[in-house]
Amino acid sequence: MLLSDDQNDYSKEGAINDALRPFPKADFERWGDKNWLSDVSNAWFDKEGINLDVQAMEISEYYNGDVTVDELIEYVRAWKPGKYRTIYRRQLDELENRWFDLFGFKVNKRYAESLTGLIEDSETTKIAVPF
Repeated sequence: MLLSDDQNDYSKEGAINDALRPFPKADFERWGDKNWLSDVSNAWFDKEGINLDVQAMEISEYYNGDVTVDELIEYVRAWKPGKYRTIYRRQLDELENRWFDLFGFKVNKRYAESLTGLIEDSETTKIAVPF
């Protein structure tokens, strides 16, 4: 992994990840679609949990933006508890995979730092052009 784990995610998904807790299964059935239950981890459900609409209001205050119940439903369909990957981590995974496709080996932190050092140590030269 090239990205530090302490990279903050200030996106709406990041706020939802930080604050969303298990909720009653009846809430999912009420606000979502029963056909989507197979897409959702049972770890999200707790009959004693806080209702989704209440959590949406709490997360909206925490995020300083509007977070809807529909967005919470989409989030729980996409992510299991504790498995969320920040947008930075997902982008980095794509770059690491692309690097492997191009060069045939995985890039590691030491190699990436040495490449970055080459760029930082290089000097820019001005070249006279005829136009």
